[in-house]
Amino acid sequence: MARRISFSTICILVLVLAGCATTPQSADEATALQADPAAKDYRHFQCDHSFQSCGHVPYEELLANCKFEDAEACRVLGMAYLDGPLATDATRARTFLRRACEFDSPQACHNLGEVLVGQNAPDEAAKLLTRACKADVAPACASLADLLRDRKSVDGWQATALLHYRDACQAGVEPACTALLEFMEKDTAQVIEQLQQRCDSGQLRECAVLGALYHNGVAVEADKERGLALLEKACNRGEQLACQELGVIEFNAPFKGGDADSVDVSGLIPPLKRACEAGSGWACFRLGLFHHRGMGVSADVDRALELYEAACQADHTQACNTLTELLLQGGHGVTAAPKRAAKLYLDRCHGGDLDACYSFGALYLHGQHLPKDLDHAYNVFRATCGRGHGDSCTSLGVMHAVGQGVPQDFEKSHKFYKMACDENHAMACANLGSLYMLGDGTEQDLDEAKRLFEFACERGESQGCMRLQMIEQMKASQQ
Repeated sequence: MARRISFSTICILVLVLAGCATTPQSADEATALQADPAAKDYRHFQCDHSFQSCGHVPYEELLANCKFEDAEACRVLGMAYLDGPLATDATRARTFLRRACEFDSPQACHNLGEVLVGQNAPDEAAKLLTRACKADVAPACASLADLLRDRKSVDGWQATALLHYRDACQAGVEPACTALLEFMEKDTAQVIEQLQQRCDSGQLRECAVLGALYHNGVAVEADKERGLALLEKACNRGEQLACQELGVIEFNAPFKGGDADSVDVSGLIPPLKRACEAGSGWACFRLGLFHHRGMGVSADVDRALELYEAACQADHTQACNTLTELLLQGGHGVTAAPKRAAKLYLDRCHGGDLDACYSFGALYLHGQHLPKDLDHAYNVFRATCGRGHGDSCTSLGVMHAVGQGVPQDFEKSHKFYKMACDENHAMACANLGSLYMLGDGTEQDLDEAKRLFEFACERGESQGCMRLQMIEQMKASQQ
């Protein structure tokens, strides 16, 4: 198989004839791209697209791939120097993350932006976070809003921060939801003024947000007529957010103060259809429910599944979960299709949804809908754990603790439980506490076990509460 030649390599080969332009490297960056003797034993666990074939990629290969413009190889090295397991090296971390960002890795742009915020380089950080946010990296939108709010140096920063917080919140970044509420309480007047100015200048998204605020009486005195006018204006010009908000309003109106089962919902179909066609996952999902249940339209399961899938592709999590559950379980007029469900999980996984990665692995772990394949499950969890997914790390810990598909190894179990517990995963902390309580894979430490059980119990993990009682009895018996 021929090896791909990078642009920079071609430039070197034809420099005399063509004079290719290359981006100059600083001395620090040039040094960072040289082999690091301290990293020679580093291995990165990596899988193919289907997680069927996995292995450890050595440091030398990662470095070579990064030099050949492999964005993911650069990002892996950057994060390894930033957060471990390689020794912290800020220069190398920045260099590799910058290359990954330049090679079109939005996640690397976000990672580097966060680094530069911490290193007091806000202007460059803002550019990188903006790039990542535009590529739908939701945490980057939240970080960008935080940066705007802290600096207060850009004209109209309040409205821009509001929009970024809102996008991140809707994508499931919980801290952004909290920040959004706090922000609206403190900067209401400036936000409304700036949204109005932008709406007047023809920015439809701002018209949609402003219309929703007026209609719902959030941060301003309620003015439903004005709100609807702004939403209609934006929706008629193709702003998906406005069409969705109109769909929500018209969807909810018939149900207020009445019996939901007796409401005629046929009048809701046109606005929902309009919003769905404009790209609203929320509207596609509701329309799918109506087709599935025969509410306002004739029951049509095939059409319902099409709408659920359209909503899922628009990143509506509930629609994705509904669709995959129906395909796994069958029933309600749907024929079970577990392989199709697995493909949906896999597609969402490669789109960055780590929960979907975990669910894909769990299908093979439990063997309820697909043939059990513990090697396949382990590969998925191992790859996803490496990206910070607590459930995946916890599952790896369990597999090593009980010898499920792998040799029993309490030291590895301890490693994976700790990775998840460090991210505040309550079950992992409870399981880690058990290792300390019994002295499996580590020295027995009842005080540390108690601390971990208390942490897990406080976060609602019942096993943590039960084991806390056990360890208190153990400590009492030793006195």
